[in-house]
Amino acid sequence: ARQDIQILCSQIDGIQRLALAMGTDPKLGTTDFIQAWRQKIRNFQPVEPEYVKDAPIFENRVEKDIDLEAFPVPRWHELDGGRYIGTDDLVITQDPEEGWVNAGTYRVMLQAQDALALYISPGKHGGLHRQKYFDMGKPCPVVMSFGHHPLLFISGCTDVPVKMSEFAYAGGVLNEPVRLVRGPHTGLPIPAYSEIAIEGEMAPIVFPKVRSVNGPDTTPAIRGLSRWCVSKHFIIGSTPSCAASRRCVRPPVKAFTVPSSVRR
Repeated sequence: ARQDIQILCSQIDGIQRLALAMGTDPKLGTTDFIQAWRQKIRNFQPVEPEYVKDAPIFENRVEKDIDLEAFPVPRWHELDGGRYIGTDDLVITQDPEEGWVNAGTYRVMLQAQDALALYISPGKHGGLHRQKYFDMGKPCPVVMSFGHHPLLFISGCTDVPVKMSEFAYAGGVLNEPVRLVRGPHTGLPIPAYSEIAIEGEMAPIVFPKVRSVNGPDTTPAIRGLSRWCVSKHFIIGSTPSCAASRRCVRPPVKAFTVPSSVRR
């Protein structure tokens, strides 16, 4: 992997960072922040995203000989079944029958230079979209974003109303539209200011059994069609929120480069 690509963790760890991400006064204390958030939700109105023709995400394009190993993908914990590129990600899919878009946060494991494995919990909207394609005997188009506005990560982890786009939800929180571009291969929306994005297809096939404490033994394969990134880019990572791991990432962690010994 290249040594000039970094990983940023704990970007919304702490009330001040969370307030900044959600468009709230970072000087508020915890109780006042909660009250301000409740007030915003009472008057919440979604703001539909704005599509633009070009964006920084297209500064670097790779459409042949996809090599996801070029990114610093760590094995976050010793019992992980593999190396996870997707922990603070957006997995973007579209309902093939009704056309509504979902952007969820699901764990994504690196499997090969051009292949990823994705686990979606039962009942999640991304999984419903995927199953509809599989039932039709077709692969499911997908876009994955790694490194974007932290509010998009929050939205991807939030149970927004059915058929409401997480991008519209984030726009409503920010009181301004989220800017998107369409993926040249899938037509799916990509955050215009994402650091890294991958277009691909989820195919109804499985990899060999994978040792993992937090995923299934077999997982639908994702084959990369293309990858996009800005000139100077980094991956956003989200460590688990258990007490032990939170002690490990405080004081707040800044961007860092993963040593080669950790990436193996």
